[in-house]
Amino acid sequence: FVAMTLKVKVKYAPTLASAGRVRVKLAKCSSTNDAARIDSEISSARHTYEDIDRLVFLTTRASRWHAARVACMYGFWIALFITASVNVSGYPPSRPFLYFAGTLLSCVIAVSLVYYMCRRTQGVVRPSVVCAVSCAFLLAGLSLQVWGPTNQTLYLLSSGTASTFNQTGLTLLVALFGTRCFSKCPYALGIVLGAALVIALNELYAILSISLWYSMRSMPLYFGSAEQLLVPSALRSCTFYDNPYPCGVRGGTFIALFVVRVYIVLSAGRRWGGRIA
Repeated sequence: FVAMTLKVKVKYAPTLASAGRVRVKLAKCSSTNDAARIDSEISSARHTYEDIDRLVFLTTRASRWHAARVACMYGFWIALFITASVNVSGYPPSRPFLYFAGTLLSCVIAVSLVYYMCRRTQGVVRPSVVCAVSCAFLLAGLSLQVWGPTNQTLYLLSSGTASTFNQTGLTLLVALFGTRCFSKCPYALGIVLGAALVIALNELYAILSISLWYSMRSMPLYFGSAEQLLVPSALRSCTFYDNPYPCGVRGGTFIALFVVRVYIVLSAGRRWGGRIA
């Protein structure tokens, strides 16, 4: 407040600490002497509490805009890799733009919700909160996959959203249970291990979704070998007849999708000072 009053440029650093949530007039101080001194300084400077509230809002507004840009940027990269992975899988959507739009919107929503969760707790998130948010994402994705709309346009939007919610929930679970490991091992190794875990869990969750879809419609379900169940199709079968894209492009795009997801979670936590405790 003093710096801005003296026309000194103030830049609000990226942080999950809250500021401006309580009006200055309603704020409390643990020391009565400090509270009296602060009140006297405000009065002697001929400023009102509303002036301070307004300057605090203007200063923290930049942080909120920065968080919005981060959500859009992270959401864009995740949506881009999801769409690219689907397009080179051999079964591209009939209308890629709709699929990308649904994926991008859901990615921005997911990143914003995770940021809001961290901001509410000022960067120190309890494991129970992370587990609850992760389960909410997984249930939302599963519901869209099993009971989603059959209309082609709505299906393209909902299928991209379901993939985003499922993978976000699994990434949060891996971050929850791998926090200690990721903090002790090298940064790059943590990203690789996290991506491998998310890929394995994603395959298992896909089996659960397919089984539930078939059982809800009373249709027989055939499970293949353990390799077909646990190894992603992008890494298992790669022939020119099945897929015109080179094997390296197909597998590399698929792996890059999950590496980017884990990297975003870990890098955002380090940049903003968030942690699970």
